[in-house]
Amino acid sequence: MKRLNQLMQNQGSNKTATVSMKRVLTLSVALFFLLTGCSVGAYPIDNFQEMHYSPALRRQEMPAMSAPSTAIGYSGAGAPSIELTVDPAYDLMKQDDLALIKTNPIVLNDTVTKQGEELFARNCAVCHGIGGDLQGGAGPALLAAHFEAAGVNPPLNLTLEVTKNRSDGDIFGILTHGTGSVPAPSDSTNPEAWASLTNMPSFAKLLTTEERWAVVHHLRNLQGS
Repeated sequence: MKRLNQLMQNQGSNKTATVSMKRVLTLSVALFFLLTGCSVGAYPIDNFQEMHYSPALRRQEMPAMSAPSTAIGYSGAGAPSIELTVDPAYDLMKQDDLALIKTNPIVLNDTVTKQGEELFARNCAVCHGIGGDLQGGAGPALLAAHFEAAGVNPPLNLTLEVTKNRSDGDIFGILTHGTGSVPAPSDSTNPEAWASLTNMPSFAKLLTTEERWAVVHHLRNLQGS
């Protein structure tokens, strides 16, 4: 009888211990997930790495470097000239809306001045001349003749009043979206494909937003503004 009572007591103790262990385990798991989810991006216990909280590098990709002290800053965003801020969605704006922007949002400093000059020389001078006035070598004149022969408006002298009177945003929009039209050749089998072409090409995929604003700064310098 004593042996039976002892066995029953032991079984009761084991059941109690098992229930207690289950409760402890349940509370531990609940506490663990509570700690891992109590704040976003700064978990007390980081039980799994999430890619949007940790750096990711593709193969053969250089590590991202900190912005230099002379980085371009958007004056419209209230950033000091030594900071690069998140850019507004200028590339998504329509031409009419961009034309309402009177002042270049890029802070003008030595870096922007040099960058704008170099970008204009590489991307714009071939058509508009190194000074934006269709002068400087035979290139602009030859291109103008070629454009006229094709029935397309030739490149403009960017130092004239017609361009001077455009707002900074309007010029940025032309750089971004292009302008003008290219007539389809008489023997074209797909004239609709020509309807989307512009004789002044879009630089949206060739130059960054900041670079296009830097070109606008340089053009204003050429215009004596």
